[in-house]
Amino acid sequence: MKLKRRRASEVQHLSSLLASADADVVEASLQTLATFLKKTIGKYSIKDASLSSRLLAFAQGWGCKEEGLGLTACALDNGCDSVAYELGCTLHFEFYRVAESSAVNEATGGLQIIHLPNVNSRKESDLELLNMLVREYEVPLDLRYSLFTRLRFARAFGSLASRQQYTCIRLYAFMVVVQATTDADNLVSFFNAEPEFTNELVSLLSFEDSVPEKIRILSLRSLVALSQDRSRQPTVLAAVTSGGQRGILSSLMQKAIDSVSNCSSKWSVVFAEALLSLVTVLVSSSSGCSAMREAGFIPTLLPLLKDTDPQHLHLVGTAVHVLEAFMDYSNPAAALFRDLGGLDDTINRLKAEVSVIENGLQQPCGSSDGGRMSTDGTVGTSSSLDDIQPLYSESLLAYHRRLLMKALLRAISLGTYAPGH
Repeated sequence: MKLKRRRASEVQHLSSLLASADADVVEASLQTLATFLKKTIGKYSIKDASLSSRLLAFAQGWGCKEEGLGLTACALDNGCDSVAYELGCTLHFEFYRVAESSAVNEATGGLQIIHLPNVNSRKESDLELLNMLVREYEVPLDLRYSLFTRLRFARAFGSLASRQQYTCIRLYAFMVVVQATTDADNLVSFFNAEPEFTNELVSLLSFEDSVPEKIRILSLRSLVALSQDRSRQPTVLAAVTSGGQRGILSSLMQKAIDSVSNCSSKWSVVFAEALLSLVTVLVSSSSGCSAMREAGFIPTLLPLLKDTDPQHLHLVGTAVHVLEAFMDYSNPAAALFRDLGGLDDTINRLKAEVSVIENGLQQPCGSSDGGRMSTDGTVGTSSSLDDIQPLYSESLLAYHRRLLMKALLRAISLGTYAPGH
C-alpha cells in the first residue's frame, strides 16, 4: 500500500511539471513517466482524470493530416505548405462558457472562440499571453491547461527545432496514454480525430536523413505500445506490411544490424533495440509471426549472431528470442533457419559464450573492439535518448550474457527438433 501511494505521489509530481512553460522540463517529465510505466507495465495504470486530460492535450499535436498538419509533415523541414504553416502558428481555441444567472451577464455565455494568428511572432511570453487571454475571455479554471497547451504548440510551430521537440513531447505523451490510461474512450476519440496516426508513425521511419533519429525511435516505441494492445496489433501489422511501407521493418533492421555490428555511427544501438522490441511484440501472434517471416526477418537477423561486442549482448539475445518465436510457430521457419546456417551459427555462438565464461575473457564495459565471430566460433577484431549509445556495467553485461546463453540453448533445441530430423 505504501509503495502504491509513493508511486501515485511521484506520478502526481510529474503531472504538475507538465504545466511548466519550459519545454525541456515538460519533455523530461514525460520521458520519466514513460520510462516508469515501461518498467511497471501491467502493474500500474493512471486513474487521474486530470493527468489523462493533460496527456491527451499533448498527444493531439497541431492538427490532422487532412489539414496538412499530420505527424510526418510537422516533423519535416518544409513539410507544410504556406496555408498549413499559417494554421500551425495560429492559436484557435473554442469553449462554452456558462452564463451567469443575472440578466446582465446572460449575454456573456455560450460558445467562445479564441483565434490568434501568428502566435510565434508575439513578444509576450507564453504565461503573459495566457494570462491576457484568461482575463479577456474569462476562461474557466478547468480549461486553462488545455488553452496553455494549444498556445505552446502554436508558439513552437514557427521553428523546425521547437516543432521537432514538441513532436517528441507529443510521442512521449501518446505512449503514456496508450500504456497506462484506463479510459478506453480517450484512445477511441484520439483515433477518430486522427485515423492515419498509426500509418504516420510508420511513415516517419522512412525519413532516415530528414527526421532526427530520436523522433524515429519514439515512433518505434509508440508502435510497440500500440502493438501490446492485442486489439490494435492488427492495425500496426497492416501498417508495416502493406502499401508503400511493405518491407520497411526488415529493410531498416538490415541497415541497423550492419551499422551496429560494424561500429558505424549512422544507426544507434538504441534504434536497433527499438526495432527489435517492435518485432518481438509482433511475432507474439501467429499472424504477426507469419507476416514477419514473409518479410524476410530470419536471414536479416542471423548476422547478429556473429556480433560479439559485449555492449550488444542484449540485442543478440532479443534477436535469438525472435528466431525462437519463428521456429516455435512454424516448421518451415525452422527448416529455413537450418538451411541458412542458423543452427551452426547458434551453436558456434554458444561455444564462444561458454569460452568467455571459462577463460574470464569478458571485456571491460565500453570496449569498442567487441569483434565479430568467425565461422568456427572464435572471436576476431572488427573494424541520448538514453544517450543514444548506452554503456552497460559489468554486472549488467554478465546478466545479459546469462540470458543470451539460455536463449541460445532454447533456439538450438527448437532448431534441432523437426520432423525427419
